[in-house]
Amino acid sequence: MTKRSVINVLGYAGLIPFVITALLVGTNLRTPGLDAILVFALYSALIASFLGGALWGRALGRPTQGSTVMALLFSNAIVLLAFAAMFWLALFPLVAVTLLAVCHLLLIALERGSFAELFTEAESFYANFRLSLTTLVLLCHGLVLFSLATG
Repeated sequence: MTKRSVINVLGYAGLIPFVITALLVGTNLRTPGLDAILVFALYSALIASFLGGALWGRALGRPTQGSTVMALLFSNAIVLLAFAAMFWLALFPLVAVTLLAVCHLLLIALERGSFAELFTEAESFYANFRLSLTTLVLLCHGLVLFSLATG
């Protein structure tokens, strides 16, 4: 199995918890012992934090420049924003899920914009793949937000 195929499998597999929990929230299906909004938000925060940490790792491997310093700062800001979302989830779930969507939007915007130089040309397939995955993640956030707003 090539590295690229492993990345594809893991990337798509990582969407499964988003899709399942978003559908549970969207269909208002009650599962005993499972708070689908909590699971969705927790998974979203974990993935945003993981991707923020990956940005940190990329910045560490590059010479110190303005963009690498900003990547270090933004990676921590993403984690703190995800933490804030989880902190407010019980009281303001609409705000919390919106903050989590913003985390994912910021990550993809930064990866494709200011921090694009942190990715080598050989990794360009990953940037496009991440855009596809993030689009699906944001659609799941949209479904959850719609369900919360109308529910």
